[in-house]
Amino acid sequence: YQRRVRGTKTNHHQEMKSFNHICLGGTFDRLHLGHQKLLTKAINLCKQKLTIGITTAQLLKNKKYAEIIQPLEVRKKALLDYCQKVNPNIAYNLVDLYNHAGPANDDPTIEAIVVSEETKPQALKINEFRLTLGLNPLEILVLEMVHEGNERISSTLLRENENNDRK
Repeated sequence: YQRRVRGTKTNHHQEMKSFNHICLGGTFDRLHLGHQKLLTKAINLCKQKLTIGITTAQLLKNKKYAEIIQPLEVRKKALLDYCQKVNPNIAYNLVDLYNHAGPANDDPTIEAIVVSEETKPQALKINEFRLTLGLNPLEILVLEMVHEGNERISSTLLRENENNDRK
């Protein structure tokens, strides 16, 4: 139930499967290239509906530099604007996440989840839980992390740089 998706390239010998309903989740703070690649891959594999879970303040309190994470509504607007530019023809369902699984845990219409290498363990837990409910496991599509030079692009790094600039 797992497929490794390298960057945004597909294997030319094997056509990538598409899905009616895909989900992914995250903080999506300071929408950056890594987020954009993750979202674009999900959008390109999605035929009808993309559910995007966005972490709420309750889940963010222990994140590094949590005090300068963009407000939820700012993050939602940036996500929706970006997604609609990539493909205005699918439905986008933005949901607030109060736990690490959101609708992926129990929505029977979701067929696949797009994750980074960092969040793959959470997708495996979601599938274990879905099986206890008698639901099909999600196909897990894993994207490699995006690097700039030797550093992994991350919102935490962007917040850290912003925090250092303020000093």
